[in-house]
Amino acid sequence: MKRITLLIGWVAAVLLSTMLISFVHSAMVQQELLMLGVQISPMLRLETAMRDLAGLLPALGAVVATGFLIAFPAAALASRRAPGWLAAIGYPIAGAIAVGAMLALMQAWFNTTPIAGARTLPGMLLMIASGALGGTLFKGLVARR
Repeated sequence: MKRITLLIGWVAAVLLSTMLISFVHSAMVQQELLMLGVQISPMLRLETAMRDLAGLLPALGAVVATGFLIAFPAAALASRRAPGWLAAIGYPIAGAIAVGAMLALMQAWFNTTPIAGARTLPGMLLMIASGALGGTLFKGLVARR
């Protein structure tokens, strides 16, 4: 039962963070286009966000999944030794660090950020926050009551 709960929590966290990162990416790119004077209808904004999600989900999801596969067990180990208040934020911090590390590694590997929405500080911070939300969801789903 515990393994199933961990798996469900991990999959849910990966999906949530991947979707949020994709939506942040889409919004940041569209915002830059709007600042250039490009007219984008609300329907086109939504359609573009959905297409971005469909395009990013396989590769970005795999990268986020790998990051969380490393970060969440590390958070579990660290939380055992941490004071109560710090243990409570271990998974959100791990999710944020995993996404931040993913963005940094992609920048180093490709010499640019392949996720265009992360090329600005606000975009990058929102994506890192998406990782923290994934960690929060994971903690909420798997934490012992």
